[in-house]
Amino acid sequence: MRQLVFKDLYFLRAIWIFCLGFPALLFITNPSNSHIFSVSCLLSVIVSILLSVGSDEKNDSEKIIASLPIERKEIIIAKYMTFIISTIIAIVLTTAATWIIRGMTLIEDIRVYHPYFYIELKWYTVLGGIIVSFIYIALFLPVYYGTDSKIIRGLFAIGLIIPTTLIPLFVIDEGENRVEDSFGDWIMNLSHVGVSIIGIAGLAVIYIVSMFIAIKLYEKRDI
Repeated sequence: MRQLVFKDLYFLRAIWIFCLGFPALLFITNPSNSHIFSVSCLLSVIVSILLSVGSDEKNDSEKIIASLPIERKEIIIAKYMTFIISTIIAIVLTTAATWIIRGMTLIEDIRVYHPYFYIELKWYTVLGGIIVSFIYIALFLPVYYGTDSKIIRGLFAIGLIIPTTLIPLFVIDEGENRVEDSFGDWIMNLSHVGVSIIGIAGLAVIYIVSMFIAIKLYEKRDI
């Protein structure tokens, strides 16, 4: 299983450059949009998925791996682990790109002439990027492993983008009762601690249930 994860991460090595460059471009062109971070993380995840499954289809990796003495559930678990790692790396690199751009404002008068370089990255914005990324993976992979139809896969890959992006709007309150700017102040409220625990547990349950469904669907497929 570990070798399968390493294989996928090797094919995804080029995505790390994308995760640094693309967010920087989005933030510079539209720095006032608080949803840019979530969109950037989601697109990085989508590109990672496309590269991973694309390389598998191109090299017939699925048939080759299925012929090895490896249980199908191990193949699925390895794929989910790969996307956990790649998503975390994508979020870290997106955050790093944001801070690099913001750090440029400390150089002489750059902030004066280029104020859009100073990007405010709130903690709940990062949280939204995490939620969006993992929910998209949890929704798409069972579809991918449950059918051989490229049309259905493509429709779901595109169709899940908008509803997944809207999820943080219902999870994170940005209205009149907007969460505090400081995560430390927000988490000091005991009720918020409970919300955090439930949220983390809920996200983990969704991911695990998704993996279980993907395993069951994949085991029924003829390869």
